[in-house]
Amino acid sequence: MRGSHPATHADSFNLHLMQETVEDRVCDAYEKERGTIYRYLVSLGVGRTSAQDLTQDAFLRMYVAIRGGANIQNVRAWLFTVASRLALDLQREARRRPLVHDSDDEPMFEGAAAQNVSPELALLRREQLAGLRDAVRQLSPQQRVCLHLRAEGFRYRAIADILGVGVPTVAEHLRRALARLRQVLNE
Repeated sequence: MRGSHPATHADSFNLHLMQETVEDRVCDAYEKERGTIYRYLVSLGVGRTSAQDLTQDAFLRMYVAIRGGANIQNVRAWLFTVASRLALDLQREARRRPLVHDSDDEPMFEGAAAQNVSPELALLRREQLAGLRDAVRQLSPQQRVCLHLRAEGFRYRAIADILGVGVPTVAEHLRRALARLRQVLNE
């Protein structure tokens, strides 16, 4: 075969297999984590439409990184890192306009008041959730990110790695966030 070298076919075949593997890996991660990443972004104050865009952007960046040879050991942590940075970048760009609208944070709280209870208890829960929602909105972006990553089950060291800060900084953000939440909820 003229112009056809066996190594070229093998390289092309290996590249095709690698591409399928990359696409499969990203698709699997997308199916498992897209809802979690989306809810996380919304809980940070990113609007629903922007959260959908940033979620897709995080997975696109994962695809590009793996295609470029990155060896992502902990996909979940990597996605939270990218999502956190994307959210913080968006918040920096939009400092002048609020990112959270009354309806944007509902997914974070929607299951909490949906149980079969008396109307009085349901009203009390809705009021408590409204207070919690307002308290979370009052946190700094860094405190929110730390609080939500901790709620997702990440340890202080992992949160520090995701945010690119020290463990003491994470501990301080969480301490201040929890103190602020306690203060607001006890008023």
